[in-house]
Amino acid sequence: GARVVFGLDDEKTSTKEKLLAKLGELKKDKSRPDECKTYTWDALKLARESASLFGGVDKNSKREKILMLITDGVPLDKQGNRKIKANETLAEGKANKKAGIKTMVFTVKNSNGVLPSKDFFEQLAYSVRWTFQVENELVESFKIIVFPRLARFTCQYKCHVPIDLIYVMDRSISITPPNIKKMKEFYKVITKSFSIGNLLPKANPKTSVAMLSYNSEVYLHFTGSNCSDTACVLEMIDGIPETREDFTVTNLALREVERIVPLYTRNGKYGIRPVVILSTDGNTWPVGANDIASSRLSIAAADRLRAWGIDTVVIAAPNHKENPGLEEMRGIASHYVFNLQSNLTSFDDLIPIAPKVVKLICDKYKPNPENEV
Repeated sequence: GARVVFGLDDEKTSTKEKLLAKLGELKKDKSRPDECKTYTWDALKLARESASLFGGVDKNSKREKILMLITDGVPLDKQGNRKIKANETLAEGKANKKAGIKTMVFTVKNSNGVLPSKDFFEQLAYSVRWTFQVENELVESFKIIVFPRLARFTCQYKCHVPIDLIYVMDRSISITPPNIKKMKEFYKVITKSFSIGNLLPKANPKTSVAMLSYNSEVYLHFTGSNCSDTACVLEMIDGIPETREDFTVTNLALREVERIVPLYTRNGKYGIRPVVILSTDGNTWPVGANDIASSRLSIAAADRLRAWGIDTVVIAAPNHKENPGLEEMRGIASHYVFNLQSNLTSFDDLIPIAPKVVKLICDKYKPNPENEV
């Protein structure tokens, strides 16, 4: 079967030091297993239902529920029963997904030095990218690959300082409509993390939002002057087309930011800074060109913004090609590049990084009236 060794609210593991001590005890456990039996289905069900595990978590909690499964073989209770128990395990995995539990699977070598097939365990994992075959030391794999993925799952961060946000979203041909939708959802999560309000009041000022998207053209969808509350911003983002076209005129989108900032933001007044959040998956590609542009084209546009006190935060969206434009993105970014361009990422990773994006912007751009632009 399966058992709870310690729970989420166990006093014996309530600090990092206590947890490490308990794990040290478990490493010394020499008790022999009950033959070659692997009750994976029981363990998945127990994690979901036990009051000391996810079963005791408030259903309204916004904290992520992540289960890390380490195993050296397929579910098994007795030799002739593999298929039945495999199906039971998959059923429990589906029940966990329905309950909002994200599963990360590590397969390790058995006593014969053989790794189990990934195919079965990929069905249990939150995504294919959450399945790992551990060839080397587990700790090394954890440091290099796993920890950065877990670190994205932070709690929602609320920012109550006023900032003039300008969202700039790439809708070029390399980004599919479903992924454009995920980018829109990312911007909606960012929006809900700020206190949105009218541009005009000097007393108790709020954050404003404007939004552009671009491919072969640049589209201004709304600004803080005609959309001054959270509900309006979310509705306007929903209305942005999830269509795509050839070419990627990032340089022109940044020039459009330069145009609208004096018209539709406080432009540094009262120390409230305009900040661009640009999401793009690759290099600038001018209309009619046969190849990508020099990275200097869009970097120069970002430099012009910086000269006017307008910083750019860059979200390097997933693009698994050999030359996804990171040099250009690093040059555009004033301080921060959130790089999701690796073979282990997808557009599903956008929303998990949103709290970190919000916190960095909130901390970096707190208004300072003495430093008005």
